[in-house]
Amino acid sequence: MGFSRLYQPDTTLEELSGLRNIRKELGPTSVPQLVPLPIVAAKYIQSTGVVFKLKLPNGNEALAFTDASYFQRADANNSVMDKVSGSLLMAIPSDLNPKEIDDIKKGSVSKGMKRQTLYYVVGFPDKENDWGRGGKQLMYGNRLLFYLDNTNTVVDWQSLDR
Repeated sequence: MGFSRLYQPDTTLEELSGLRNIRKELGPTSVPQLVPLPIVAAKYIQSTGVVFKLKLPNGNEALAFTDASYFQRADANNSVMDKVSGSLLMAIPSDLNPKEIDDIKKGSVSKGMKRQTLYYVVGFPDKENDWGRGGKQLMYGNRLLFYLDNTNTVVDWQSLDR
């Protein structure tokens, strides 16, 4: 998923919990979207968080990490798994329609897509600006821009090649 971060299996705890984790992150095309990934192992580290080892469909493994601050502020009514899973989905969200599920699986963006669905496809933006009539411009790095109207629906996008 766009905001579920998975890492190479040799990523260290320091890399997972630090600013250098991006170097070991698996790209969005490395992992199929909305496909269940079995949890092979999990380790709770009180001061840091939870590390999950996941089995990918191709037989390789990946790591996922949930910072301790995430589950410490989670809703008290959530299950333990919901608290520690962080950005990993435990199920396909019920508010997604079949077209949105298909778009997420294909990694494609379409006009009319909801903001939340866009996040599932490409993750959270690096920056957000106001963009006419209550709309927003979502910036991903310096190269990819998405435009949302005042209903948080994708109306356009552009890729800037430099």
